[in-house]
Amino acid sequence: MTGYKITIRQARELAGMSLEEAAQAAGISVKWLKWYERHASRIPYQTALDLAKAYEQSISAIHFGTQEGCDEWNLSLMRKDVIQYIVKAGISPEKAEKLLSTVDAELQAAIRKKDEVAV
Repeated sequence: MTGYKITIRQARELAGMSLEEAAQAAGISVKWLKWYERHASRIPYQTALDLAKAYEQSISAIHFGTQEGCDEWNLSLMRKDVIQYIVKAGISPEKAEKLLSTVDAELQAAIRKKDEVAV
């Protein structure tokens, strides 16, 4: 399970640090840290390194973007992992891709149906 990422906020939460503790460890204000957690792609490189070190995370484990972007990255990797698992079970890559596409379509339909009922 390599390559999966967490957001900068998730890294802080996993480290069990408050905003105040994390900001102090990185040498920035709480106001800036809050802003960076919402706008992670704008974190200066040195600050990103300082935060990753404070959170005891590799810089490559942190997604410096939106939560949605992080989720898309992780879903893409999960999809590849699932296809590899299916192929290891003896199913061709083409059939594995088809199976996964069918599951994707069914999940999307279920989500749409749930959203329609909620409205």
